[in-house]
Order: sequence, then C-alpha cells, then structure tokens
Amino acid sequence: MDATASVSSPDVITRRITHPRALQFIRIAWIVLAVIVIGFSGISSLTQPYALLENLTPYSDLLARWQVQPIWLATWITITDLITYAPYILMALLVFQRRSDDLLAVITSIALLTFGVTLITVVFPYDGLGQGMYILAATSMFAFAYLFPNGRFVPSWTKWLLGLDVLIFVSLSLFFEAKFAFLPNNDFGIYIIIALCFAPPFLVQVYRYRQVSNEIERKQSQWVLVGMCAVAIALFGTALLFWLFPVLREPTESRLLWWAIGYPIRGVLCALLPLSFSIALLRFRLWDMGFMLNRSTVYSVLGFGLLFFFVFDFIVLNTLFKLILREEFNIAAIGLSLVLCALAIRPVKYHVRNFVDVNLFGMRYNLEELAKAQNLKPEIKNPGALTGQQFGRYEVLGLIGRGGMGEVYKGYADGHTVALKVLPPDLAQQSEFKKRFDREAQTLSKLDHPQIVRLLAAGVSGETSYLAMEYVQGMELTKAIKESTSPDFETIREWALQICSALDYAHARGIVHRDLKPSNIMLRPCLDGEKQEAILMDFGVARIAEAHTLLTGTGAIGTLEYMAPEQIMAAREVDHRADVYAFGVILYELLTGERPFKGGPGQVVFAHLQHPPPDPREVNPNVPRSMAKAILKALSKKPEERHQSAGELAHALAEA
Repeated sequence: MDATASVSSPDVITRRITHPRALQFIRIAWIVLAVIVIGFSGISSLTQPYALLENLTPYSDLLARWQVQPIWLATWITITDLITYAPYILMALLVFQRRSDDLLAVITSIALLTFGVTLITVVFPYDGLGQGMYILAATSMFAFAYLFPNGRFVPSWTKWLLGLDVLIFVSLSLFFEAKFAFLPNNDFGIYIIIALCFAPPFLVQVYRYRQVSNEIERKQSQWVLVGMCAVAIALFGTALLFWLFPVLREPTESRLLWWAIGYPIRGVLCALLPLSFSIALLRFRLWDMGFMLNRSTVYSVLGFGLLFFFVFDFIVLNTLFKLILREEFNIAAIGLSLVLCALAIRPVKYHVRNFVDVNLFGMRYNLEELAKAQNLKPEIKNPGALTGQQFGRYEVLGLIGRGGMGEVYKGYADGHTVALKVLPPDLAQQSEFKKRFDREAQTLSKLDHPQIVRLLAAGVSGETSYLAMEYVQGMELTKAIKESTSPDFETIREWALQICSALDYAHARGIVHRDLKPSNIMLRPCLDGEKQEAILMDFGVARIAEAHTLLTGTGAIGTLEYMAPEQIMAAREVDHRADVYAFGVILYELLTGERPFKGGPGQVVFAHLQHPPPDPREVNPNVPRSMAKAILKALSKKPEERHQSAGELAHALAEA
C-alpha cells in the first residue's frame, strides 16, 4: 500500500492512500465487510425477538406476575440493541464515504463498524465468522487508539505495543472465547487482562495530549476519550456487576430488572463513543465533516424520535382498545399510530432541526431559515410605473434596476442626476423591509466620505418612501470579477485601499456594514478617465453600534457567502471585524475569480465555521505571497486573530 502524508488542514496531518489499485482494493474490501456486518445485523434485528423468546422461557412466571408479554421484553432488548449499534453504523458510513482515501479514516470506520456489532446481544453465532469479527474489531480498535488523531505512531516504537495488544487479544479470543459483549457467563478475570491491553493505548493518548498534540488535536482527543471511557465503564462495569452479584446470572427478578433497566443504560453508555466522536468531527473540524454530520444527526434524531412516538402511540391505543372494547385491535392501533406519526413529521422535523442547529451546533440560526433568508426577494409589482412622478423636488426618470428592497430610478433636480431608491407601499407594510429602509437613511445621514455613496435627501411621496442618493455611474464589482481573466493586482490593491478607507471611516462612527459583497461595491470612472475608483453602497442592514451593544439581532443578517463565523454562531459579539472578514472573502474572489467556500447553504455555513481558508495562490499562483497572507489573516475564524481594523488590513495590503 502506498500511503503518503498530506495536509488536509493546518492542524491535522493525515495519511492519504494514493496508489489507485490499493485504494480500489480497500474500498471494495470495506464495502464487502459492511454488507456482511450490516446484513447479518439487519437479519438479526428482524429475527432476534423470536430468537430471544426461547431464552426467556425460564422467566415466564415472573413476566406473567408483572403482566408483561415475553415478546414485549424481547422487542425491548432488540430496540436497545438497535439504539446501541445504529450510531456506530451511521458514523462508520459517514467517515468512509467522506474519507475513503485516508488511512486513519478507513481504520476508524472499520473499528466503528465491527466494534459496535460486538456490543449487542444476538448477531453472529460464535463460530469462525463471529470469532473473526471480534478479532477484527479488537485489531481496528487498538490501531485507532494508537493512531488517533493524526494517523502516526507517537512515539514511533508504540507500533510494537499495538502488535503485542493484538496478539494478546487474539490468544484470548481463540483459547478462552473472550468477547467484548461481556456476557454474564464469561470469566471476569479474562476481562481484567483485556483491560490491561487497553491501558497502553490510553497512556499513549495521554502522552500525545500533554506532549505532542496541538490545540485542535487535544480537543478532538478529549471527546473521543470521553466516549471510550463511557464504553469501558459500561462493559467492565457489567462484567464486574455480574461477578459481584451471581444472582444476576439466574432467572430471577433481579435479572429481569437488568434486562429492563440495566441493559438499556449499558447501551446508552456504549452509544456515547460514536456520539462523542461526532462532536470531534463537527466542533473541531476533524475531516471537515460538519455539514454532512449535521444533516445526518437531524434525520437520525428525527427517525428515532418518530419510531419511539409510533411505539408509544401503538401501546397507548392498543391498551385503550382493550379497556374499552375488550378486544384486540392491533391493526387499527398500527394504522392510527402511522397517521399520527405522519401528522407529526413536519412539526417534529422543525423542532429537531432547530435543536440540532441552535443547541447542539451552537448556531444563531436554523440552517433552513438561514437559507430562506438569503432568498428574501419578493416580486416587485408594476416595474417602472413611477416614471414621470414627482418625489419632493425630484422628477422620477427611467428605471435603473430592481432588487429585494424595491426599485432604483434615475431622478433629476436642479440640473443634477440622482439615484432614487424607492420602497413601494406593499413592501413598506412589511416591518422588516421598512426598518431596513429607514436604517439605511439613518446610517447614510451620518456618513460623508468620498468612497461612500452620499445621501442627498429622504422622504415619503404619498405612500412611497424614497431615498435620493448620489448617482454613481459605473459597474458593480460583481461584473468586474466575472469579466476579469487575469486580474491586475495593482488595480485591485487600489480598490481595496479605497474600500478599507471607507470602512475605517464608518467603523470609527460606530457603523458596521454587515452585508459587504461585490454587488454592494460600485466601480466609477475617475476624472482622468483611465482608472476606476471603488464606491461602497447599500447600508440597508448596517447597524449603528452604541457602546457595548451586541449586534445579535433575531434575523439572518448578511449574505451567506460573505458572512463571518460570529454572524452565524450564537452568543457572539458582531463588530467591525465581521466587515474585515467579508472584505477578505471579496478580495479572495477578486484575485481568484471564485469564492473560498462553495456548495449549498449548509456546506457554506460549515465551511465558514470549520474549514481553514484556502490559500488564494492554490487557485492563482500569480497572487503575491504577502497579499495572500493578508487575505488569509482577514479570513481567520476568530475575530481576535484577524486584522483588528480595516486600516490594519489596508496597511498589510499596502506593504504587499
């Protein structure tokens, strides 16, 4: 196998599999393994309740005394197994789908897939296939423990410890039938030896954490170790419990309580390993899987929630039918339960999304709402219908353009052409549009800078609100980006310095633009006719920041592709450094012709939050190194790591 080291981010070094045949073999082998494991576990899930009935025969009298049907307890045990193992399957599939060319990711996915299946009650008969599965699970888990999080043995001699651990466990498995499942009849002493096998990789992880790992790797390791400790508590705790209390091995009420209460608790603890691993993925950008994991978490929680909702409804309805009609109506109860689940899907889905995005992922907005807010462009009725009317002293001329906030006309008064921004009556009745329109008037009235469009007047004509602004004849920066095939770095530098000057001026007066994007920057010909100057436009979502005011808001403010991480996350102060970040995105786009983060709304959100900004020189090698460095600093995730002002960014660009 040809594995080479490559850098996937500034923080994580991984081993990439580059040999085509080796990569193809690994993918095929993994798929075959997944089909075997998931296939057998799926078949087992369907047949397990009936298979368990025979084992529950000694408990018939006790169950009758409790008025519990044996099939109910068997189904409960099966559901517990599904809840335990499903997160392992899901996480294994996600990791492999995302990084099948990453050696550590492949080992991790195998460990999750095989180790999870050893934790449940009935999947494989303990023959050659089952025994091989336990050995593969142990080998992959040990390898994962020694290699996580960067795919290297640290120190290098620990690879010999891995070999020793695997050898010991294989011997125990072959000669003593030791299994991770920790079934009650196993010898507890064997698991003391297994525990000692896990001690070296645990100590290695502690050494890496304290002596070698960087900040991101430490946080990743913290969460994975939490999950591993939970599994260790569950498994060794179970073995210890059965060793200390032999009564649990007999068909007694204590054993029934174990199956009803203790076994589900054990399952939940075991499921914490893939869940804690998911936190390492989504919060600390391990393998850049945040968005995929977010959506998978939403639909997994939704699926399990609806499943429990269905089971609860069925039990309640079936019980009511028995009490009222004295007969069994299982089919009717199933049908009504399905109807109730169908009716619950939409509201439950909304609340699950909101919980996952806001509470679990720490965002300020639900991703669905954020995506919708980017497309808030209602249809403008009667386009151009205002031509010929009089707004104050301004005569309305031809239509210049339309947007989500209304229409822009040419206006004329006292020998001068102006731009009349108009908010039609139907939009003026919507409070959000009215607030944004009034905010723009209030903001522009405080600004007087050559690189910021000037407000001349504001008023209301009939039911129509309007702003009379300086008429900027030129083109949007968006058009310049699309038409440029070989950017002129000196010209871009001049435009950048002009916008930085405008931003510094606004920020000094407590005004944060919050919606910087190429369409809000106009390029106007200079007086010499040879060059163009940049003019900052559209302060519709700007906020005037009073001292110590948190610019949080309740709506999705800004344009997603240019939104700073703190504008997305909750409980963060949004200040002028959000404009520095947005302008960094614009500069990247100017220099390369493309945005640094691409994809659907959810993917862009997680890229802003987690993905390190790509070097513009990877897209355009001609970009000056110092200019690329300035842009990368502007795109830092943490505001305190960026340029602390637009002027500081301008200084960095001027020296580039």
